[in-house]
Amino acid sequence: PWTDLKQMTEDLVENWNAVVNKEDIVYHLGDFCMGNRSKRIREILPRLNGDIVLIAGNHDYRRDDKFFKKVVRYNLVVEDGGKLIELTHRPKDVTGEYDLAFCGHVHKAWKTKRKGDIIPGKICDTYRDLEFIAPCDIHNVGVDVRGFFPRTYEEIVGDI
Repeated sequence: PWTDLKQMTEDLVENWNAVVNKEDIVYHLGDFCMGNRSKRIREILPRLNGDIVLIAGNHDYRRDDKFFKKVVRYNLVVEDGGKLIELTHRPKDVTGEYDLAFCGHVHKAWKTKRKGDIIPGKICDTYRDLEFIAPCDIHNVGVDVRGFFPRTYEEIVGDI
């Protein structure tokens, strides 16, 4: 909803810090920033509360890994709310071996896909795979469908 990159950045940093405490661990599911990445990461990252674990996306490059607490270049499984959750950038990479999955990458194409739903192949400009069937419930955790705030497990599965 922004027309100015600077204002968007300031609003997103403010939203982040409004809900993330300094001691929180945040799983960011990729595409942390675009443009001059290293410069922007150095400008933005120190201003964000919490320790960030980056599940690398297609716009996250290895040369920038050093700026984050931890970078994962494959799927990561965590436990929350009594469920095993597969974290990945692209929904196509969800294995379906766990209770549910969280993904990024799809921007505002959809918010939640239930097990058995068809997910179209071309869901954003950089995603040109063939359609596939969701192997488990998959929640898009991108800020574009989550009110431009980071969200907790309870908020995501409650479909905020």
